[in-house]
Amino acid sequence: MTQVKPRAVDLCCGSGGVTEALLDAGYEVTGVDIVKHPKYPRTAGFILADVIGLNGLQFASTRFMWASPPCVEFSRWRMPWTRELAREPSLAIVDACYRIRDEAQPDVFILENVREAQRWLGKANLQRAERYLWGDVLLAPAVQARAKESFSGLQADLRARVPHDLVFALAMMAKENPRLQKHLEAQP
Repeated sequence: MTQVKPRAVDLCCGSGGVTEALLDAGYEVTGVDIVKHPKYPRTAGFILADVIGLNGLQFASTRFMWASPPCVEFSRWRMPWTRELAREPSLAIVDACYRIRDEAQPDVFILENVREAQRWLGKANLQRAERYLWGDVLLAPAVQARAKESFSGLQADLRARVPHDLVFALAMMAKENPRLQKHLEAQP
């Protein structure tokens, strides 16, 4: 008898770093992005779409949902030489991720971005390895990761990659406790 794997969704999945960790944790994963990256894992599902127009009801039986909206507009506020030129970031993709969460009602939802996003998203629930996490997370192991700034501009996919150990640990905790601390956090 085949055991059914819990479902996971990776919104704004990029090259699939989070997807790889979710697959390793034993999930059936579907990634969503506006471009299918050539390095995206072949063993995962993929939806070529903009999250802004996505209907979250298609993910209604999702156990674990991860969202990594683009950080470029937030990151500009960190750099003094571009801060004056930076305009207020569009929150359309972030808002779409929260709308999809509300429609799908996954057991666990985590949104990941950079420190500067806190100015618009509020204080993150957790920070690990230069990653700031909002949502259903209060605990995560410490992780070692190469500093994002150590990657060149030509290595954007490596700079954006969330540490495997961090995602894997959170995904395993969610598998063990499907309602992982959801009642403790009020979401926007």
